[in-house]
Amino acid sequence: MGRKQSRKRKHFLFYLTSVLIIIIFNISVLLGCAYKANLTLKQTENLMISGEYHLAMERFCQLLKEYPQMGDSILFNMGLMYANPENPDKDYKKSLIYFKRVIDEFPGSNLKNRAQLWESLLHRVILQGRNIEKQQTELTTLIEKTNFLKKEIQLKDKKLDELQKDNQLKDKKTYELQLQIEQLKEIDLNIQKKKRINNLK
Repeated sequence: MGRKQSRKRKHFLFYLTSVLIIIIFNISVLLGCAYKANLTLKQTENLMISGEYHLAMERFCQLLKEYPQMGDSILFNMGLMYANPENPDKDYKKSLIYFKRVIDEFPGSNLKNRAQLWESLLHRVILQGRNIEKQQTELTTLIEKTNFLKKEIQLKDKKLDELQKDNQLKDKKTYELQLQIEQLKEIDLNIQKKKRINNLK
């Protein structure tokens, strides 16, 4: 009977040791994967920071497939990348989509509040962008109207100059005619004087 208990103990210890080895192995594999995922995520973030946006986006998409458990960090970074004004492919609407996914797909994430803040800010930026576009359109319309009115004023000024020149010519002619009339009156008076003098003689 002692041997049976001893055997049971050995089997129990063997199974217990096997289970512990499997657990430790799985933990080390998981830790290794998590370390590798974090390292790859940091490398991809560095690509984004250094301005290699296309390559960073490819890597983020690949990471999202390989490590879906890190999706909140990956999606958040993708949102940041599209919100970055230095990114030539900046797209606030795409950025909003990624931040919305963080909020919806990872409600327990510590990035949720930051994603909500970014979402709110981007909505304001998009709205202000629309207002600016509307104001620019109105400004362009006003500039076009102003230019049209300036041309009309120039045409009217030209017409006014022509009319003033015409008036000056007419005034000059009127003055000349008045002088002629005065001269003719003078001549006429002289003729009448001579006739009177001749009649008196």
